[in-house]
Amino acid sequence: MRRQMQDRRFDAEAVFALSRRCAWGAPLVALCLPFRGAAPFPTTFWLTCPFLRDRCSREESRQGVPAFEAFLRRRYSRWVAYHLRSSLIRLALLSEGARRFALLHRRAAWASLRKGGVGGTRLGSAPTVKCLHLQVASWLGLGEHPGEAWLRERFAPVSCPSPDRFSCLGEKRHE
Repeated sequence: MRRQMQDRRFDAEAVFALSRRCAWGAPLVALCLPFRGAAPFPTTFWLTCPFLRDRCSREESRQGVPAFEAFLRRRYSRWVAYHLRSSLIRLALLSEGARRFALLHRRAAWASLRKGGVGGTRLGSAPTVKCLHLQVASWLGLGEHPGEAWLRERFAPVSCPSPDRFSCLGEKRHE
């Protein structure tokens, strides 16, 4: 995973586990802890795959974020449920000690974790999508998403056809 992320600003210390691997066995999505130091880390699922990161960037350059938000508006009740589930997952990743510490000494951080859904976004009157990378990571990490049909149409298959082109090749399977 470190090889995959060498060109990205990413703190590997935030990784709790791998949530999913690609068909070639390389890390696809990392599961991240809710705190990095004393600050909330908003991304529960982090897309590590260079193939999918490139595809997400291309889709974003074609106005993919507003298109995805429009798609999700038609599924708003499912988005609300997904948002709340994402918040609960982040809270469940906290140890009992971290939870107590946040409640007692980092009330603003606790409130941020409690209210933040996918990517730490707040629930509003319409879905807010920070980026497609985050949505694809959440979809693949959880195995479902209220926008799955839209995501599948643009991003399936999720494994690259030729792994020789990407920096994840050569990773040891136990990393």
